[in-house]
Amino acid sequence: MLIKKICVTANGKVEFIEVELPAVEIAADEIEGRAVYSAVSPGTETAGVLQQGLFRSFKLPISIGYAMVFRVEKCGANVKDFKPGNLAFCMSNHQSYHRLKAVDCVKVPEELEAVLSPFARLLGISMCTLATTPARPPNKVMITGLGIVGNLAAQVFLRCGYDVYAVDPSEARRKIAVSCGIKKVLPFIDPKDKELNEKVQLVVECSGHEKAVVDALNIVAKRGEVVLLGVPWVRKTDIFAYDAFYAIFHKYAVLRSGWEWEVPIQPAQFNGSSMMENFTGALNWLKEGSISPKGLYDIAKPADASKIYDNYLKGKAAHLTTVFDWSGV
Repeated sequence: MLIKKICVTANGKVEFIEVELPAVEIAADEIEGRAVYSAVSPGTETAGVLQQGLFRSFKLPISIGYAMVFRVEKCGANVKDFKPGNLAFCMSNHQSYHRLKAVDCVKVPEELEAVLSPFARLLGISMCTLATTPARPPNKVMITGLGIVGNLAAQVFLRCGYDVYAVDPSEARRKIAVSCGIKKVLPFIDPKDKELNEKVQLVVECSGHEKAVVDALNIVAKRGEVVLLGVPWVRKTDIFAYDAFYAIFHKYAVLRSGWEWEVPIQPAQFNGSSMMENFTGALNWLKEGSISPKGLYDIAKPADASKIYDNYLKGKAAHLTTVFDWSGV
């Protein structure tokens, strides 16, 4: 079977290519079908894969993308939770056809607009931090960096009852955040702010900028957390590690990775959370509209992928992310 997919074919180069899938009979526990929508994660897919050549040691071409919704066309003999015609959310690449184990997919609610469903994946990034932090509502939480992951993180914590502050030097991104219902939006962290200094229990750092990390450590409450979601793809300042160490020592602060795979993929006994349960919850929040990515994305055809990624690399993208529409592919 011939399928089409978006791939990195050289460092800094993305193409929409055709590949052959092996003719293998569907397994009893699998589902398969054609892509409907997929969402771009601009940080990982551009800065990581293209600009920095994250996968240089891998054999080209390299598939990218991890937020996909496809329409089920065929189910294996043992599959009970899906039937042909259902929409299935999964962590798969930007490609026109998919076959996965049913357990690795989540059924999209019928009431949810299909175009919104891939955002469950981007919501899941900060939902892992939500599941693992000791901070509890109505604690003050600060989100630094209001790209698509940071904007959705602010919406997640606001949805769950936290007192949310969001920070980004970009006026355009701050305005977008306000339009999403995030009312406490700041251009920078001021460690001398009496309302916030040593009163923020959790900072979710989504920018990957080392100054944001040091500023977060200087404002967080004693024994508060700074969780790193944004990847530091490149060095941006001449800040010394001492600046962070000093703040950590005197604040008794916890600085940790925002590694989203910290929770198991599948539900299991004695674990309070899993990625699949988080995705199910995210899809329901999207369905009810308590979290919304509307206005945060544009829609493009996969054939235009090269131009889309080039715009992100050059800082010319008009929206926080892009959803690829696979109809007609």
